[in-house]
Amino acid sequence: MKRYSGNILSILEKQRSVNAPAKDEAYEVQMIDAHDIVPNSKNFYGIRDVEELATRMKISGHITPLEVVANVDEPGKYTLISGERRRAAMLYRLEQGEIEKAVMPCIVRVDLNGTEELTAEEIETINIISANDYRDKTPFEKLDEVQKLEPIAKKLWEKETGSQGQFREYLCNKFLGISTSSLQRIKMMEHVVPEARKAYEENLLGKTALSELAYKSEDEQRAYIRDLESGNRSGTIADVQEKEMPQEEASDMACDEAAQDPMTAGQEDMEEALLQEIQAEKPGEAPRSLDMAEAEAKARQWVREGLLRLVEEATGKMEAAKARVDNADAALWDLRRAAANLAIEAMS
Repeated sequence: MKRYSGNILSILEKQRSVNAPAKDEAYEVQMIDAHDIVPNSKNFYGIRDVEELATRMKISGHITPLEVVANVDEPGKYTLISGERRRAAMLYRLEQGEIEKAVMPCIVRVDLNGTEELTAEEIETINIISANDYRDKTPFEKLDEVQKLEPIAKKLWEKETGSQGQFREYLCNKFLGISTSSLQRIKMMEHVVPEARKAYEENLLGKTALSELAYKSEDEQRAYIRDLESGNRSGTIADVQEKEMPQEEASDMACDEAAQDPMTAGQEDMEEALLQEIQAEKPGEAPRSLDMAEAEAKARQWVREGLLRLVEEATGKMEAAKARVDNADAALWDLRRAAANLAIEAMS
């Protein structure tokens, strides 16, 4: 998810201005031992590429300050708001004998109290998510973000509007700062079967291929994963799009879909119906052409799909470089992947 805008930033700004007694006190950097910093149980982000980060820290000698709060249950201890990977990388360097002490620069936050609108716990959740907006996130981490922010947004929406208007538009436009289509793609991860998620986590299935697979029924997803595990499928987006169901299984699914409410039919059926409607010709009339808005939307989707393929390719190249311990090449492909992701986010 791209950098947050709208209400989520205004919430943070209001909360900080109300609760921080003084700017210097709120943002003073202190040197704290990593062993005195406790991971935050509310942080749902994965800790990946720790060794790579440790190498970058060793080469650059730079550590971006962590954000922590004093732990009320354990005096002298601190709870993380942001910096899980940096803490893990510092402890890794300590274990490798590269450093003698894992002392890290930290900003000790004293401004995470509740407001009139939100509880302290809700404020902390917003801070954790906004502090991680720079990350290259998995589809499931993006889904976790939405699921945790949605009830907070609804609480504010009800207070601000009296439950008037469309909540979905408020959530996207005023709270998350993303398009409704981006939100739809994120929430499609709710339909991914456990077998597909496991395949993604084991790098058998790419991110864009997973997004495509999410639009298929549970039976189709499981059938594809069985083929993938048996070596009959490659796990690419093109492969998922070309996947055909066995004749017997497809026949059974057709019977099931025939009994569905049209409003709950699969995404593939809806897209096919839309295409047929656009291409339909009436007797005596010239073929109907696409309007500019629709043509532009299709062009943007075409560009986005190309960028997603580049992200998938760069990710594969980066992982291959890591496997052969070529850190320079891995860093190069990581930068290319980040550039493509930035272009995708700019289109959202």
